[in-house]
Amino acid sequence: MRMMKKFLKILAIVFFVCILALAMIPLLFKDMIKQLILDEFAKRTTATLYYERFDLSAFRSFPDLGLGIEDFGIVGTALFEGDTLLSAGSFHASIDLKTLLVDKKVNIKQIMLDEPRITLIT
Repeated sequence: MRMMKKFLKILAIVFFVCILALAMIPLLFKDMIKQLILDEFAKRTTATLYYERFDLSAFRSFPDLGLGIEDFGIVGTALFEGDTLLSAGSFHASIDLKTLLVDKKVNIKQIMLDEPRITLIT
C-alpha cells in the first residue's frame, strides 16, 4: 500500500509538470513564432498584413500548438493599393509542436478561417 501511494504521488507530479510545460510553451515561443510568421509574410509578398490579436495555445489543438489571429486581413499594395484582398473575423491554425521544437520549423497541419471575405481581382 505504501509503495502504491508513492507511485501515485510520483505520477501526479509528472502529470502536473507535463501540464505546466504545455502551458509554458506558448508563453516561451509566442514572440518567436509571431516574428517568424511576419518575416515569412514580408519575404513572400509586398502586401500589408494586419491583425488585432495574436494568440498561442497548447491546449486548443492538442497535441499540436494552436495559433489564433483575430480580425485578420491582407491589404494589397502597388497595383492593388488599398484593396483588402483577404479578411476574416479569425484565423486559426494547428502547428506541429514536435517539428517546431526539434527542427525549429513551422509545419502547419490545419487552417481555419471564420467569416472570410476574399476579394478576387481579375
